[in-house]
Amino acid sequence: MAGDFAGALALMESVGGEIHRVGGSHAQWELFEETMVVCQLRLGRLDEAIRLLSRRLVKREVRLHPVTVVLSLLVGGTLLGLSGMLLAVPTAAVLKVAGLYVWDTRSQWPPPMAAPAQDRAPPSAPPTPSRPPPPEPPEAARPSRERRPAALP
Repeated sequence: MAGDFAGALALMESVGGEIHRVGGSHAQWELFEETMVVCQLRLGRLDEAIRLLSRRLVKREVRLHPVTVVLSLLVGGTLLGLSGMLLAVPTAAVLKVAGLYVWDTRSQWPPPMAAPAQDRAPPSAPPTPSRPPPPEPPEAARPSRERRPAALP
């Protein structure tokens, strides 16, 4: 393999932040980013390559947090090597979508209201015996129901 990856990477990094001003389509910008990733991988700069890849993957429709992308790449690489890294981000995206689906369909907002306390009886309480009404007081003890005139000043 012939090529000056360090020189090409130095040129691309000098214009990397301004590439969108040149114009062109998104496919051209993606080709520029892919070339930068390849150069960094060939030079052994894995941290910078992962940073560019994670930023690019998050920028697309995956919409995963950058920390999630990096952690999924690390876990996938640790478990299955290169093929695990290739499958890590799609797997994380599928888990995110499935988790959001479960959250949206299984949770209920607002939470259901609890029944008022007087309507609920404790489940283990024995039934209360019905009490007879209290006896009525004798006629003399009852208050008079006739209206009295208001006091004059």
